[in-house]
Amino acid sequence: MNLPIIPLVGDRRKRPQKVDATIDLAVNDRVIERDWKTHILLSTTVRKRLLTGKRNSLANGSSPLYWKYRGEGFPLKQNDGSSLLVWRSLTKWMKSQVASMCLQEGACKAFTITIHEELADELRAKGTDPKVYLRDRLARCLRDEFGIVPWFLFVIEDRTKSGLSRTKMHAHGVIQIVPVDPRRLRSGEFSLRTKVQIAREGLEAAQLDAGSGKIHQAMKAASGNATGDRPTIYKGRSQERNVWWRKMLFPFFNVEWISYSFKNVMSASSVLPENRLCMSRELNREAQRLWSLIRDGDPSPSGPA
Repeated sequence: MNLPIIPLVGDRRKRPQKVDATIDLAVNDRVIERDWKTHILLSTTVRKRLLTGKRNSLANGSSPLYWKYRGEGFPLKQNDGSSLLVWRSLTKWMKSQVASMCLQEGACKAFTITIHEELADELRAKGTDPKVYLRDRLARCLRDEFGIVPWFLFVIEDRTKSGLSRTKMHAHGVIQIVPVDPRRLRSGEFSLRTKVQIAREGLEAAQLDAGSGKIHQAMKAASGNATGDRPTIYKGRSQERNVWWRKMLFPFFNVEWISYSFKNVMSASSVLPENRLCMSRELNREAQRLWSLIRDGDPSPSGPA
């Protein structure tokens, strides 16, 4: 006997189950699971302070930088009263979470950079480590634009979201936005568009937009995607959308973006190194100082450059 087919309400189709990247990492790595529990303790403590409105003023007029990690509840202790782990004992995932917290004290964006496939083929033929190449080239291009290297971190991979097949070599990460003066006309004045933006949003917003433009160009140049450098179609595939970015979705903790970046770090690759994380030197130092503040109450963090 054939039973009638009952259509879904509203003709909805069954969707694949959405996987939580953080849970997936924790299930497969007990050390990340340990650090995830610490991160939950940290974020819960911060949110309690925010919800109760207890933004304690700091003594002696000291800087309010990282105020969320000072005062009541800090230095943070484990539930049993023991101290948190020292920096060197944290997983790369946790270190990246702390670095992301540093970045969010100022302006920053999440990004995905896909290395132009022609450049990727050249690196592969020469036996060049693509992570090291992208790190050094990005730092050089940023320094050329700003005279300094804005903070950044990324995790490189060559697999699809599911991890089941290979794809273009790309990196997910977060980068600091450095404000610069908007470009002026030959007359020395701002363009009409810039003047309108300043009138509506203020000079700071216009400076951040100008800085964003320079950083975007640096990311394109570093990955072989600058206009005119390489073909827009290579091996029949478009290379025009190889640099993507957006504002961070949450104001303080972007756990899932970092976890998403780490989703394929355990996948085997004949090209990529075992350590897929790259963090700029100054950001690494600042993240260590922030962790010291959270763990020990050390007031040393200096904040975004």
